[in-house]
Amino acid sequence: MSVKTPAPRLLARGGTGRAVLVLLLGLLSSNVAVADAAFHQELLATLAFAEGQALASIAEVDDPTRHPRSTDPATGNWNTRSAGDWAAGFFPGQLWMLYEYTGNPALRTAAEAWTADMASQTTATHTHDLGFMILNSFGHAHRITGDIAARDAVLTAAESLSTRFDPEVGAIRSWDFGSWQFPVIIDNMMNLELLFRGASWSSDPVEAQAWRNQAVSHATVTDLEHVRGDGTTYHLVDFDPVTGVVLSRETYQGVGDETTWTRGQAWGLYGFTAAYREAGDAWLLTTAKQLADAFIARLPADGIPYWDFEAPGIPDEPRDSSAAAIAASGLLELSTLVDDPALALVYRNEAEHILVSLMSDTYLSDGVVSSGLLLHGTGHRPADREVDVSLIYGDYYFVEALLRHRSWFTIPCDDGLDNDGDGLIDLDDPGCFNSSWLWEDPACQDGINNDGALGTDFDGGAAVPGAPIDPDGADPHCVGTPWRNSEVGSTCGLGAELLLLVPLLAWGRRRVSAIP
Repeated sequence: MSVKTPAPRLLARGGTGRAVLVLLLGLLSSNVAVADAAFHQELLATLAFAEGQALASIAEVDDPTRHPRSTDPATGNWNTRSAGDWAAGFFPGQLWMLYEYTGNPALRTAAEAWTADMASQTTATHTHDLGFMILNSFGHAHRITGDIAARDAVLTAAESLSTRFDPEVGAIRSWDFGSWQFPVIIDNMMNLELLFRGASWSSDPVEAQAWRNQAVSHATVTDLEHVRGDGTTYHLVDFDPVTGVVLSRETYQGVGDETTWTRGQAWGLYGFTAAYREAGDAWLLTTAKQLADAFIARLPADGIPYWDFEAPGIPDEPRDSSAAAIAASGLLELSTLVDDPALALVYRNEAEHILVSLMSDTYLSDGVVSSGLLLHGTGHRPADREVDVSLIYGDYYFVEALLRHRSWFTIPCDDGLDNDGDGLIDLDDPGCFNSSWLWEDPACQDGINNDGALGTDFDGGAAVPGAPIDPDGADPHCVGTPWRNSEVGSTCGLGAELLLLVPLLAWGRRRVSAIP
């Protein structure tokens, strides 16, 4: 395996300073704004690491006809598959997301190459995984670049997926192998977004409505037949294709028919959330919340589930970081869709709890010989395949969750608004978590990034004449800025030396609480 040089981390990691952190954390235990800012700094550091890993993976695989799937347990290298593999769309999708975030042209070039290789799959009618394969690749390409050919690829794939819909069953057939008559797996909720997206991009209103109807019908059948009364899910339900009657409810990748395979639960959580976003039917939101609540209630202390919630050997069973990443991304979106602010906070907090663990040394591959991002993924435990490895789909949803959090929950600090209702604005506003407010450059009123660190200015270049300036004179990063006017919790009041420790201490507070 080629030696990788991981992207530099912005915050200290590892355990040597943990005792000191524990001793000092009490100083900051009530400073939520600082903790959130430190969380966001670590999120940015992890995204920088993800970019480095993506570039290294491009160089390692060096063939856009080979698509990363999982890492080899012995070498850490990617095992690759052809474009026909169900997971082939995740690598180009991850490249597109990271290109959109970084603007790195090398990522776009690679994303285009790996996406182009997926073109042969747009007409595939033998698989239900076209959402994973085509929406994740061509869908991102069209969304980011506006490329019409990429949009048309999505429309072709939606048409192909629609051929697997059976009106008698009211659902899309999942697999063509095995002895089942008409198997439908919980995973298939994830591919409905291809039909919804195709419907929104189609110029044919009849076709568009048919695709929407199929997606909603499939979700309805899944809700009725896969979701148990306690909010957990069956992995697979087999139907009689003639009568639509349920023949069996069972598992394929879980411990047993009545247990809950955790990635399946995560697929369902995410899928019903996305279906509600697209269709708007209240019952879809109800089911999404039911699955989310069941998932959260069964998590271990660090928020990373075992591969099956009822695996008999817990706590010695394998974890599944991919299920955690899928759920985190789904929970973040769900938190934006529920009407109850308290419940929204529960879902967001749990997603952040999961992300804190996934960004920790236990689960992130920083410093470990692995081509992937997340360690400890479990692909197919009953078959003893892809166990305790990096999984490309886990990495994809991890990156998506990080980017969603950055986009949805990072309030810009130069918007001139009081974001949390405390009468203060911008960087004086604890409701504002700018990625750069602890790491600014010496000239704070010129709108220029003077030192190459994150961001420009504390006040976005909009200096306010006569505003108080660094009341205690203890800001070593910036002279002459009207920032954080001595309000409660102001980092200016901490002094120059402790200010330099704030990000590390605040992050350590969250890190210590996440240690299994």
